Amino acid sequence: MSTTLWMQKTQKSPSSDKVPEAGEMKSKPSFNVEIEQNGKKLYFSCTFTEGVAPEDQSQDSFSDAFSVAEFGIYEGDWKDAVYTVSGDIMDGYLYDLLMNMLEERGISSEFAEKLVEFCTSYEHGLYVELLEKLR
Repeated sequence: MSTTLWMQKTQKSPSSDKVPEAGEMKSKPSFNVEIEQNGKKLYFSCTFTEGVAPEDQSQDSFSDAFSVAEFGIYEGDWKDAVYTVSGDIMDGYLYDLLMNMLEERGISSEFAEKLVEFCTSYEHGLYVELLEKLR
């Protein structure tokens, strides 16, 4: 069994009408995960969720750092004809099982936080390089 991860083009976290303060902007790329076993591949397209859970929520209430936007199963190479289901309309119990499967393989909220940290740092470095080219 193998797990593959790849990221799509980095996008800034969407904000409301307010202007972000310095240090508030984070790079939150959507990312894809493939889990392969016996020639079958489970495909997950994941996106970061908005905001942070309020501090006054009970400990029983938990908010994931990312969500499954799409899920599909295929064999061989990816084809446009592969059916994917939106995470928004997926059965809640199945969705929870899939999120648990990802967490068992290290794709967790902790992973997501590290991914945001890495991507933000990487993008900041690219931005600094761009500014240095203006000299």
